[in-house]
Amino acid sequence: MLKSATTTLSVLLAAMILLWNCAPTPATFTDGDPVYHLNDKKPIPIPKNPRSVRSLRADKNARDVNRLDDVPASSWYSPRLGYQNISPAELVNGPAETGLPVVPITIIAIKHHRRHSSLVVRDSRGIQYLLKFAPHDLNAMFTTTSFIVNRLFWSFGYFVPEEHIFQFSRGDYKVDIPNKDNIKNIRDLLDTSTTSNQKQYRCIASRFVRGYPLGPAAQQGVRKEDPNDWFPHQDRRVLRALRVFAAFTNMADMGPHHTLDVYMGKPDQGHIRHYLIDFGDAFGVIASGKNRGWAGFHHIFSLADILTNLATLGFYRQEWEKKSKTPWKSVGPFESTLFNPEKWKEIYPYAPIRKSQPADNYWAVKILAGLTEAHISALVRAAGYINSKARDYMIRTLVERRKKLLQYHFNQVTPLEYIDMKEDTLYLKDICRGLFTEKKTEYYRIKFYDQRNRQVHPATTLGCDESVVKIAAFCTLIDKAKGYLRLEINKLTKTRPPVTRFHFSRQKNGTIKLIGVVHDNPV
Repeated sequence: MLKSATTTLSVLLAAMILLWNCAPTPATFTDGDPVYHLNDKKPIPIPKNPRSVRSLRADKNARDVNRLDDVPASSWYSPRLGYQNISPAELVNGPAETGLPVVPITIIAIKHHRRHSSLVVRDSRGIQYLLKFAPHDLNAMFTTTSFIVNRLFWSFGYFVPEEHIFQFSRGDYKVDIPNKDNIKNIRDLLDTSTTSNQKQYRCIASRFVRGYPLGPAAQQGVRKEDPNDWFPHQDRRVLRALRVFAAFTNMADMGPHHTLDVYMGKPDQGHIRHYLIDFGDAFGVIASGKNRGWAGFHHIFSLADILTNLATLGFYRQEWEKKSKTPWKSVGPFESTLFNPEKWKEIYPYAPIRKSQPADNYWAVKILAGLTEAHISALVRAAGYINSKARDYMIRTLVERRKKLLQYHFNQVTPLEYIDMKEDTLYLKDICRGLFTEKKTEYYRIKFYDQRNRQVHPATTLGCDESVVKIAAFCTLIDKAKGYLRLEINKLTKTRPPVTRFHFSRQKNGTIKLIGVVHDNPV
C-alpha cells in the first residue's frame, strides 16, 4: 500500500511540474527550477503482459515538457544535438561501444522478418549481433541508409541499437546450426547479399540491445504494467517530433514496428527503456523495394487521390510521379525538389505524428538546426558510397531537405528564445534569423500582463534588423506587474504565428528569474 501511494504521489508531482500548458487560459507559474531529468527509471517488475496497453484521453499540448517548454531527459530521450557540442567524428561514431564484430563469427540462428531475413551471430569475443541483409540489387542502398539514419536518430536524442556496416568473406564464418534446411537458407541468403565484386558479404551488424525485449511501444495510451509510463504516447513530444525527423529522412513507414521497449536490469530492480530500431527503409528504400514511389506524399489510403483518378480517368499525374530515378544502385528515389514539409505524410497514419503541433515541430527543428553540413558530409562519407556522384547527391539532398524543414516549421511559431537580462534590458533571440541568407527588418508585437491577466503597459511593436530582440526598462515593467510579468510576443509575418509567452518573477533577493516559457499552438 505504501509503495502504491508513493508511486501515485510521484505521478501527481510530475503532473504538477510538467503539465503547466494544459490550462485553457494563459498559465501562471510558481517559482522553481525547470525539470531537466524525469525520474521514470524507478525499479519495476518485468511486465507479465508485454503488450498490455491502457488508453487515455489525448491532449492537444505535449505533456512530457518542462516549464521552459523543453523535453527533459528520460527513458525515452537523451539530449544530444542542439544541447551538446557533437563533432562530426562523434556523430559518425554515434552509439558505438563495442565496434564491428570481430571475425571469425559463428552463425547460431536465422530469423525471418517482415521483408528480409537476418542472421544471429556470435563474434570471437562472444558478443551477439543481428546481421541484416537485403537482396543484391538493394543491398548497397539498404546498408548505407541504415548506417546514416541510425546515426542521425541517435544525434536527435533517441535510443538506438549500435549498428555498423559489416563486410566479411566466406572464410570468416562458421555455422553452428544442426538443421540442414536452415543451413541451406543461410547459404541462399548470403549468396543473394554479396557485394558487387562477389567476394564479400555486406550487411548491417546490429548489436543486441542488453535487456529483456517487450515488443513495440503502442502508438496510443500507456503501458498498464509500467508505473513509469506517465503520459499517453500520442502526447509525448519525443514521438510527435518524429514528424520532422521522419520527413527529413523520408522514413515514411514510421510506426510502432520501428519501436522496441526493453526491460533493463535485474528482475524487480530494472526499468523500461524505449528504442527506435530498423532504419533501412528510409531514403526511398521502401519505394524501391516495395514499389511505393508515393511514400512520403500520402497515406496508403487516400480518398482524394482515388476521387481524382476517377474524375480524370487516371490521366492526372500525381506530384510523386514527377520524381526521377537516380542512376546509382546505392541511392533510392530520395529527393528534395518535390519535398514539401507541410504535406509530408507517413504511409500508415501514426497517432503521435498526427497529433503533432507547431510547438512540437519547433522543438524538433531546433535540434535539426544543430545538424550542420559538416555533420552530414562526414556521415555520408563514412557510409562508404562507391560512386562519388552518389555521395555528393546524398549530401546535397539532405542539406536541402533540412533547409526546407527549418524554413517551414520555424515560421509556424514565434521562434524566440531567452538569452539574458543585463542592466535593465531583456535579450531574446529569434533563432530563425541568421540561418538563412535573407536579411530584412522583422517586427514583433509585445503585450505585457501581470499574474491576474491585467495589461500593465501599452502594447509595443518593435522593429529589429538583427536576430536579438531587446526590451528596455525591464525592471520598471516587472515592478508595474507587482513582481510577476508575462510577455506575449507575436512575430508579425505572413504566416501569422501564435504568440510565445515568457513568464518572469522577481525573487526574494531582488533578482528577476525566467520561470516559464510557452510556445503557443493555434487555437
